Amino acid sequence: MSPTRTDVARRRPPDRPADRASGRPPLRTSPAVRPGSLRAVWQEHLDTYDAADCARFGAGAPGHEHGRLLAAEVPETLEPFVRGTLVDTPGPTDIVPFTRLDGDAAAVLLDVLPAGLLTDRQNDAPSLRAILDATATRPDRLEVHGYAVGPGRCDERLTAEGVYVRYDDDVRLPRRHDDGCDCERLWSYVVDELGLDDDGARRPDEILPTYRVDDERWWRLWWD
Repeated sequence: MSPTRTDVARRRPPDRPADRASGRPPLRTSPAVRPGSLRAVWQEHLDTYDAADCARFGAGAPGHEHGRLLAAEVPETLEPFVRGTLVDTPGPTDIVPFTRLDGDAAAVLLDVLPAGLLTDRQNDAPSLRAILDATATRPDRLEVHGYAVGPGRCDERLTAEGVYVRYDDDVRLPRRHDDGCDCERLWSYVVDELGLDDDGARRPDEILPTYRVDDERWWRLWWD
């Protein structure tokens, strides 16, 4: 039997009081900083960023809280899924790609991210909220890939570029989709069966097969 949102919620950390008007979780005592960790890298970026360079990203707008991903403890949730090696280089180039973010992590991020960040979307992709919600509900069928922009820049955010989908039916999906491919069939499954439905979202730009160590096939959906 597939897990439900209720099952996933039971695995979440205890609920915390929050400012429901703003949707932001309360600031908490930061966990211990491990040298070379994502928190350590982002903390150095936060300490050295150039505030004057942030005006074009609306850093002074109401509700903006620089360092908000650190405050929400996003590094601790995200780090197990980070691709590659973190390089502790202060400055604006702190874009961190992640892959195969699972249902448990998606449920945590839904709880801790400020409401404004959950509206982020990669062009014609579903919103971050929609992707995390569907992944938390169907962790056996969905995982998330994307990137995080840390506090070295003022467009600090978490972006989902796409999802990995487990789909058991045999389908024909060439790299360059043609009139005979089954991309609409797979996309309908993602929307109708897995609940990844969001106004304004369109079919992904790329659908490619990917295989686990046990040769289990998943499909990687990506929006440009």
